[in-house]
Amino acid sequence: MIVNALAKRGIESKKSFSYIACKAIPIIDTFNAQDLANTANAYAKMNQYHPNFFDKIAKASIPIISTFKAQELASIVNAFAKMNHNHRRLFDEIAKSSIPIINTFNAQGLCNIANAYAKVKHDHQRLFDEIATTSIPIIKTFKAQGLANIVNAYAKNNHDHPLLFEAIAAASIPIIKTFKAQELANTANAYAKMNQINPRLFDEIATASIPIINTFNEQNLANTANAYAKIDHNHPRLFDQIAKATICTIRTFKAQGLANIANAFAKLNYDHPRLFDKIATTSIPIIRQFKAQELANTANAFAKMNYDHPRLFDEIAKASIPIIRSFKAQELTNTANAYATMNHDHQRLFDEIATASIPIIRSFKAQELANIADAYAKMNYDHSRLLDKIEKTKIPNIDVKECIQLLVQDQLKICEMYKPSRTSALKYQYLSH
Repeated sequence: MIVNALAKRGIESKKSFSYIACKAIPIIDTFNAQDLANTANAYAKMNQYHPNFFDKIAKASIPIISTFKAQELASIVNAFAKMNHNHRRLFDEIAKSSIPIINTFNAQGLCNIANAYAKVKHDHQRLFDEIATTSIPIIKTFKAQGLANIVNAYAKNNHDHPLLFEAIAAASIPIIKTFKAQELANTANAYAKMNQINPRLFDEIATASIPIINTFNEQNLANTANAYAKIDHNHPRLFDQIAKATICTIRTFKAQGLANIANAFAKLNYDHPRLFDKIATTSIPIIRQFKAQELANTANAFAKMNYDHPRLFDEIAKASIPIIRSFKAQELTNTANAYATMNHDHQRLFDEIATASIPIIRSFKAQELANIADAYAKMNYDHSRLLDKIEKTKIPNIDVKECIQLLVQDQLKICEMYKPSRTSALKYQYLSH
């Protein structure tokens, strides 16, 4: 076909692809499975997105989907995913047709189909189960990119399959030095996200990452650090190299990357003053680009590591106040707690945190209520309306055992905010749920 030839030769004429799409639409029903798959693939390969044309390809494919072979199914679904065109009915039909012939898919086909469904966030539990069952016996035929892509796809779709993750780890370790930066970062991130703890794999990822750390971009560095922090896997040499690479390239970092790096180092209690200083000075000029979670995590990270940077905390406060209503319970708690820990006085921020907390007070967990009340106590901020709301609200998601444990550990600091006559009543309220 002409379009396929153009794609093979790398001809990116938008006008040519538009013309071909217009001419093809009236006769699209005469296309067979291979024609449809190749056409979609050619447009995706050349990044020529024509939504109406992709809809027509989907409509023509569905009635004859049973005639598609494994490669054609993987190719067409991958093309739609690459263009981020989630045609739900087509994806459902491709899944139905793929399952009975899943054993005919090769390693690349299995990777492509899993990756495509994950990319457009189209969850199909049975298809993913079948892909895993088929992949495990042939996992040693997967290359580095395939192993990284398939485990990343399962993590993106939040599809837990311990046997597949074990098999991927076993296959990855012997060839880990062939993994590129993104593949190493994505693998670590996927295992951490799914809480699949594999110390040997993480040690091997670290060993493979260190010599090529300068090839890691912002996202790779942040994802790797975040993954190790998430599963509490401490690797000082790797974190030293991540810090050095981050410092060298920090001007390219965006809000999320800066917040994630700071948060990861703080979680593992990894002390690196120069890195935190660079994060602060880089964050300040772009602080308005930070979202709620990024602002809260940054403040929390600096407070946890006891890095006092008054200007950064002032700027975080300024950026937080206009968007304070977008903060969730944990973010409000962490922000208040961070400012209290650093004894950074900002009355207006605390007033706004209180105002934002009151309408969503039922979403706070017991520990969060204890921490936010303690923060107000430390700063001597008497916000009676917030405290009254905490006292009067019956919290449906409080766990009795958690409350008892907090009391035993003397961590239910909320009681310190009340006079003795109110303290016993508040304790009773917590323990009566």
